[in-house]
Amino acid sequence: MAAYTNDLRLKEIATGDESGTWGDSTNTNLELIAEAFSFGTEAITTNADTHATTIADGSTDEGRSIYLKYTGTLDSACTITLGPNTVSKLWFIENATSGSQNIIISQGSGANVTIPPGDVKAVYSDGAGSGAAIVDAFASLNVVDLKVEDDLTVTDDATVGGTLGVTGVLTADAGIDIDNINIDGTTIALSSGDLTLDVAGDIILDVDGDNVFFKDGSSNFFSVSNVSGDAYLGVEQSDKDLLIRGNDGGTAFTALTFDMSAAGAATFNSNVTLGSVGSGSSTATPIELNLGSTFADGVGNAKTKLKLFEDSSANVYGFGVSNNLLEYHAAASGNHSFYINDSEKMRIDSSGNVLVGTTTFNNLSTESGVLASNNVVMARGGLSDHQDACAVLQYASDTTWLRAYGDTAGSGFIVFRTGGGAGSTDTERMRIADNGRVGIGTTTTNAGLTVANADIRCTGAAVLNDANSISMSQESGSVGAITCRGPSTSERASMVLTVSRSNGGSGISAIRIENDGKTIVGTDNATSAVGILEVRDDGSAPIFLVHKNSTGATDGMRVRHGRGLSGFAGTGISFRRNDDTEVGKVSIGFTNVTYDTTSDYRLKENVNYSWDATTRIKQLKPARFNFKEETGITLDGFLAHEVQEVVPQAVTGEKDGEQMQGIDHSKLVPLLVKTIQELEARITALES
Repeated sequence: MAAYTNDLRLKEIATGDESGTWGDSTNTNLELIAEAFSFGTEAITTNADTHATTIADGSTDEGRSIYLKYTGTLDSACTITLGPNTVSKLWFIENATSGSQNIIISQGSGANVTIPPGDVKAVYSDGAGSGAAIVDAFASLNVVDLKVEDDLTVTDDATVGGTLGVTGVLTADAGIDIDNINIDGTTIALSSGDLTLDVAGDIILDVDGDNVFFKDGSSNFFSVSNVSGDAYLGVEQSDKDLLIRGNDGGTAFTALTFDMSAAGAATFNSNVTLGSVGSGSSTATPIELNLGSTFADGVGNAKTKLKLFEDSSANVYGFGVSNNLLEYHAAASGNHSFYINDSEKMRIDSSGNVLVGTTTFNNLSTESGVLASNNVVMARGGLSDHQDACAVLQYASDTTWLRAYGDTAGSGFIVFRTGGGAGSTDTERMRIADNGRVGIGTTTTNAGLTVANADIRCTGAAVLNDANSISMSQESGSVGAITCRGPSTSERASMVLTVSRSNGGSGISAIRIENDGKTIVGTDNATSAVGILEVRDDGSAPIFLVHKNSTGATDGMRVRHGRGLSGFAGTGISFRRNDDTEVGKVSIGFTNVTYDTTSDYRLKENVNYSWDATTRIKQLKPARFNFKEETGITLDGFLAHEVQEVVPQAVTGEKDGEQMQGIDHSKLVPLLVKTIQELEARITALES
């Protein structure tokens, strides 16, 4: 006989039963099995406090479906008993009721599960009979990867060790413990309430877009930005201010306001204390920035904008602004003193004088604009002529003076020194003595200008004296000039370079350039000069002379030996190599001139006396001609290029070259002599 002893309440057909109807029972069982894995809807009467699922053997019932959806309207919580209490089974139960009431799932006297309105829970019944218990199957669910395609609501603690993917809304009433959260969307939104982040460590925002915006609705009102590593705080709304707020003993206040409608002007709520003045004065007050609407300091000075200190006499010291000038204010009789290591190093006194290394002036005038140290004074304006020992740099009436006052009347040097630094001792380079004399490279000033171990160079114009002087200038391009000026514009002066016999002694003129252009070397006597360039050795007639055209002389250049005339012969012009070896000369005799070129045997090799000169001499072509510019003069001679073919060493240049060719006729003499010798030998042979 059939029985219904299984949890699904299916007919269990015994062997040999249901003959002819076995198929119907089997089909019914299959339908009931399908029902157990399908969806079922349960209606709950309004205001019902309890509800029990119907159960039946071998037919459909309320409690058989795996998914139960409870509908209806509730005004209070409703306890739902799942039957039979002997069934151990997993249900998915949805609270789809209206009225915002919970449903309580029970099976016996054991534990229950509460499902809030709108939620779905998976519950498991243990089937223990009257004491059966219902548990929340997912209350402690361990999921490796969970992906929720719609909204996810967590009413108790949830721990996700893997990846939680939510494409809808994630709601956690009790809290979320997440090792790693991945949000595919762009917004985390809360419909109400606050969002609290309570972490044991730091909160790190890693923003690849460099900007973190704070917004209300769709409008940004504040931002934190990364600009090339710099942090920017930004007010996003037009003309809205940035305020720093605080709380003083329960009273809220704004400590600092940045007014963006005024280009970020900062306004502090109260005084700004920059530091404590210490306990040294009982009347001392903290340093203040008095930047309010008025700038009066209590003594009628309306220009002091920054009050640094106020003593018991209400004297104010500080900074001010007037007529676009930054001013440093002190009391009427006060000084501005500058200290290093508690020692005063510089002072501006009440008269406007600047003192460096001292606190008082030494016999100086009290005119404004004076800077003084122990022995140095710089002044703008006049100073009294009599001063104590000091140096003065002074400007007055468009003139700058450097003045030196010695220890005694009429004394005082101005010395220029260089070369110091890096552990080196400087060296005196120039001095101006009390008598106005100048020494350069020496401490000796026994002349107007003394220069030691140095030359004097002029790259521009330099006038040493306005009259009877040397003026060195660059007249045009890279050409320089030394000009000797006469005493007046109508007179020309001569220039004399003198070599003295001793320091302070008389000397002779080494070179004399006359005002008509004559240059005489070796004499002071210019009256007998007839040439434009003359060289003399004893003041007599010149030993070398270049004539001017105006003299009327027929010789353009004269070379004269300086020794006497009677019977003397000597070298007039000597030609020498770089090593001073003479290779030729022009000698001057009493009545003649000889021309010599070096022909010493010691300079020659490969000497050959047997060569044919007659054949070569016959190749020369003596001609008669005149030069084109001298048509009336007929000459006998050679054409250079023709001689070059026979005696190349006698000709310079090349035919039709840039330079005209020339002939050294002395080079033809050996050929003529050899030819004469050959002809004489032939005549002798014929005569014999």
